[in-house]
Amino acid sequence: LSMNTSPLGRRYLKLENMEGYPTGRRMKELYYDRLAALDSIAPHLVTGFTAARVGRQGLLKTDLIGDPRRAEHPFIVYGHHADGTEHTFHAKAVIDATGVYDTPNYLGQGGLPALGELSHREHISYHLRELTDEIATARRFLVVGHGHSACTAILQLDSFSRQHPDVSITWVTSKPDAFPLPVQADDPLPERARVVAEANRCASGENPAIAVMTGYWVSRIDDGTGDSRLRVTLETAEGQQERVDCDYIFAMVGYQPDRSLYQELQVHECWATAAPMKLAAHLLASDASSDCLADTGGSDDLYKNPEPNFFIIGAKSWGRSTNFLLQKGQDEIRAVFRLLTGHPNLDHYGPLARPVVTVADAEAPPADIDLASLDNLWFQVSGTICNLSCRHCFISCSPENDTLKMMSLDDIRPYLEEARTLGVKEFYFTGGEPFINPDMFDILRETLLIGPATVLTNATVITERRARRLAELADNSRYSLEIRVSLDGFDEATNDRFRGEGSFRKAVKGIERLVAAGLLPIVTAVQTWDDAQHYHVVEQFKVMLQQRGYAHPRLKIMPALDMGAYKRNRLGPPVTQLVTTEMMQGYEKSQLLCNNTRMVSNEGVHVCPILVDYPAARMGTTLSDSLRPFTMTHPACYTCYLSGAICSNFSGVTQ
Repeated sequence: LSMNTSPLGRRYLKLENMEGYPTGRRMKELYYDRLAALDSIAPHLVTGFTAARVGRQGLLKTDLIGDPRRAEHPFIVYGHHADGTEHTFHAKAVIDATGVYDTPNYLGQGGLPALGELSHREHISYHLRELTDEIATARRFLVVGHGHSACTAILQLDSFSRQHPDVSITWVTSKPDAFPLPVQADDPLPERARVVAEANRCASGENPAIAVMTGYWVSRIDDGTGDSRLRVTLETAEGQQERVDCDYIFAMVGYQPDRSLYQELQVHECWATAAPMKLAAHLLASDASSDCLADTGGSDDLYKNPEPNFFIIGAKSWGRSTNFLLQKGQDEIRAVFRLLTGHPNLDHYGPLARPVVTVADAEAPPADIDLASLDNLWFQVSGTICNLSCRHCFISCSPENDTLKMMSLDDIRPYLEEARTLGVKEFYFTGGEPFINPDMFDILRETLLIGPATVLTNATVITERRARRLAELADNSRYSLEIRVSLDGFDEATNDRFRGEGSFRKAVKGIERLVAAGLLPIVTAVQTWDDAQHYHVVEQFKVMLQQRGYAHPRLKIMPALDMGAYKRNRLGPPVTQLVTTEMMQGYEKSQLLCNNTRMVSNEGVHVCPILVDYPAARMGTTLSDSLRPFTMTHPACYTCYLSGAICSNFSGVTQ
């Protein structure tokens, strides 16, 4: 058990007894189901969705071959829900941990299907299974394979045959010299040693119900005659044939990766194992090919592909090798997150990567944060002018607040040109309410010529005509257009308490119009409820949106910020903590928006969307002026520190 769980998972679940050898079903109940139910994990899981293909927005596989500029185009993930509904979404990084169990090897020679194999699959299991239902009624079994899975199946059937004397088992291996199976001296895994020793006992003739045939492949599977369900033709490499009658086949012949998920990406694969080339070459050169417990070592770069920010981990990363262990997968997770964050010493499974400081040290200086790269550019496109006056608005937007002015297309165009030069990857438009800006559609049209765009709206002003115009912009652009809608309750009473009377009905109507036009907005809510209610609230949001035609809604939950109207109305406890230099030790800087983002208003360039009215956060008048470090002297930085890049599309979005 200890080898199949992570230190972090055990800490979360407070698991202490790590002894025993649970079955797959028991492991799911004991560990994975409980992890999935945690409040910190459940809102971020999308279940019942099959990811079928991954590509790059605006690029084909043959474009920009081996060019790091491919990273400037977000991934598009295409797939379908259990009801068949198709869906796509975008991502900055993709980790393929889909495993290999869905693509078993075939029974025939050369890795090909045996004749009749595909048409008789209802009588074949490529996985270990309990002897229930149809399997339990079988009396003649065929086990194919000579690995540990085949051994486990044989032991299961050995026990079954002792309870049912009319059961017979034929064990077939393609290797002429398969037995006795090699036993590792002083095997550090006692259960593995026991399984191999017991399997050798079964193969020795100790149980007369078990017959062993070595050096045979499955050549053909036909319907059975008489009281048997199947007639199986076995054949040696030299062409000698034998026939076996059976009712059920355990095909323990291994698995291989399904590469269709990334067939439109630039992935360099080993021609023999189908694993990513760098890792495959390293594994073949190490002892991992013969000993699953061998320390494979190697650098984090082994997990890089020619496709930037696409990673293959888990059993799939080892291709056709049978020696992968979950313990190795934990090492891979460490490596990939170090690559994603740029932090060479990050270890989520070791000491907590994020030091928690709850009491401000008056003597500790606030930390500086560098701009690693200007990936995201925000515009306060309607200034602080809004048609609503929300009680928790962190910059106190309202119909009367014109502290920050609206920005015209002429105001924004120079920043778009500079952004193109600096390689900005995404653009965000906020306010106030962006759609009260008369230039908004022209601004979007020009922005979508150079990159993906997101508009943050309260949706109360989304008419059918505006929804159609947005859909036309999205359809005619090579880049994506996202709409984020703010809604702070799943019912009228809750939402309108924060956003004003009648705002819920108008916002929901706006969402319905966006969905009808083919746009699938991200619905954003500020968390004003207790953590204990989180799962219930998120589920109620989903139900409400589904009832209004949004079948698979996307939700983003943001923390409240102790600023502006929220602070004035004192809706929560005050936050005074600053982010100190000590707190940044071992912290993933990329989780802070100011590490990759800047905000533009009519007054110039600011460090981030949250601190747009904080004088110390103004960085200059041009984007070039803003390419300097920022000292985190505002308490709102601490909220961002705790919750990650809270304003980005990729933080906290769930379905």
